[in-house]
This record gives sequence, structure tokens and C-alpha cells, in this order.
Amino acid sequence: MQKKIKTYYIPRPIIYQIQLRKDETGNFFMADKFLKGTFVKQFEAPVTTKSPKIYLVKHKDEIVYVGFTTDSISNRLRTGLAPGRYNKDDIDPSEGSHGYHGYKWKVLDKVDLYVWVFEGIELPKEKEKLDPIKQMFENIESEMVFQIKQQTGRWPKYQSEIHFYSQFDGHEPEKTMDNLGIAEEELAQNLLKTVI
Repeated sequence: MQKKIKTYYIPRPIIYQIQLRKDETGNFFMADKFLKGTFVKQFEAPVTTKSPKIYLVKHKDEIVYVGFTTDSISNRLRTGLAPGRYNKDDIDPSEGSHGYHGYKWKVLDKVDLYVWVFEGIELPKEKEKLDPIKQMFENIESEMVFQIKQQTGRWPKYQSEIHFYSQFDGHEPEKTMDNLGIAEEELAQNLLKTVI
């Protein structure tokens, strides 16, 4: 059963600095990670837990990407930095526009990674029960992207997609208020206050 958070809940961001590199085969990877200016060998809890997370990537002073995951942040980033996977129908994957190609921001040499972990929410194991929670957090992610556009005049440079869910999709916005104690739009604005 989903644990309801009874009070107004805005997690503080955990901020990493990540240096990216490309190996001899052209694959991107995280070369170094720093937390509060100190080198860390690996990510640690709570960013490694299965709790819902909103994450934001900033390059210099520009927000370039916003994402959501319930996976460990290390697994999510590893997947996003991995070489592209192509559909079996692609004749020439080097020219293919199909398949997952990973994060577009992986070409940057150094980024700041902001991670907000929502530890008070238990995730159900059944996919059907997880979908409303996923929709709620994807709406928060989308609201953040929209707020970035409103505040800066441009979309995040490497944002490739966002998901909006409405009541037509079966999404119940009032559930966010029930679960988090705050509306999606207001939560998105508050999360961004620590970044912009």
C-alpha cells in the first residue's frame, strides 16, 4: 500500500558534479563524481534506492535536462549514457533514427546533477498500481520543464520528451495533493527554486 505523506513535503536536492568521458570505442561514461566538492567512488543512498526521484542536469548556468526514475540513479544514468540500442528493422543503425540513443547531454564534459528523492512513497510491485504514481511524477517532471521554459524563455537544450497526463488518461491530479500535500505545479516551482 502506498504510504501517504501527511505534511507539505519538498525534499532537498542532493547535488553531484559529474565528469563525463568517451572511451576508445566511442561510448560515454561517468569518469568522476563529486559530492559537495569531495570525490566519491559511487553513488550512495538515498539516490541508489528504488524511491521515486526527479533529477535535473545543469551545464554551467543552463538547465539542459529533467528526468524521473524509480530506479537507482546510477542504473538510470548508466542506461542513458550507454550506446544506442536499435530496432531490429533498422537496416543501417549508423543512419537509423529508430531506437533509444541515450541522453543527448552525454556529449558534455561536466554537469551538475540535482536529485530529489521522495523517500516517503512506497512503490507497489504491480505495474497497474505503479502507473498512477509514475504519471504523478512524470507530470511533476513536465511541470518543471514547462516552468524552465516560462522562466528562461527556452526549453532545456537536451530534453527529448516529456509526458503530460490528464484526466482523459485516467490521471487524478488531486492524488498528488493527497500523496505529497502539494499540487504538481506548485511542487515543480518549489523544486526549481533551489536551481534557478
